[in-house]
Amino acid sequence: AFLETSDLVLGCLLIYYFRIFERRYGARKYMSAILLFAVGTTVLELTLAVLLRLLSFELHYLPSGPFFLIYPFFPACYFDIPRIPLASIFGIPLTGKTFLYLFGFQLATFSFESLLICACGLLVGLAYNYNLYGLQKRVFVPKRTVKAVSNGLGPWLRSTPPATLKRPLGATLELQYQEELDRQEQRWMETRRVSMNAAGVGDGWPFGGFRRRIPVYSPSEEEVRTLVEMGFRPDISRRALQQARGDVSEAVAVIQGLMH
Repeated sequence: AFLETSDLVLGCLLIYYFRIFERRYGARKYMSAILLFAVGTTVLELTLAVLLRLLSFELHYLPSGPFFLIYPFFPACYFDIPRIPLASIFGIPLTGKTFLYLFGFQLATFSFESLLICACGLLVGLAYNYNLYGLQKRVFVPKRTVKAVSNGLGPWLRSTPPATLKRPLGATLELQYQEELDRQEQRWMETRRVSMNAAGVGDGWPFGGFRRRIPVYSPSEEEVRTLVEMGFRPDISRRALQQARGDVSEAVAVIQGLMH
């Protein structure tokens, strides 16, 4: 467990965000990765501590806490999670991952020992991300164990749909998102039609003439996969990308608007 209050606060925030990799990997692969990170970081930390003491380097106690749930996931966060600009300050772009890096940097710079723990975690995470020695294919958790844990803890950890809604929607969250996307698409089409009429599209023909048919945008599998890896459902991601015409940032804003 974390002994320092600052480690506890920052560590819990980072662990909460990195839960996205449980959705990305799946429960079984995620647990296998955690076991691998725990063993790998522990071996590296002990090895470096022994080497530093042999070199007569003054080393205090190593920080306590589940840092194997934090630092090894930073390489995957950097390489796999899309970089979506949200704002900019003095020309410096701010993304959804900026504060994660700041939290991780502050967590790692409390002391030299904290920096040592961070380096070990990053090395293990890089080795896993580059699949050295086939690490990503090694699954250590049996399927029966995953099923037993899911049946035992699932009813206590699963969330339920919100009890109150702003408007009557579908019975499930998927139907609610689908209906809200339909409403936004209808509003977008109506706005488009009004703007085309105001621009005089139709070449002077009565009733607007024969307008050019606007092709329906079909998002690519890579664009859909990008949103799915961020934790969104494939069907919702596809509809949001279709409405945003391939703009990932706008599609994320559409989905976040539905959730709020």
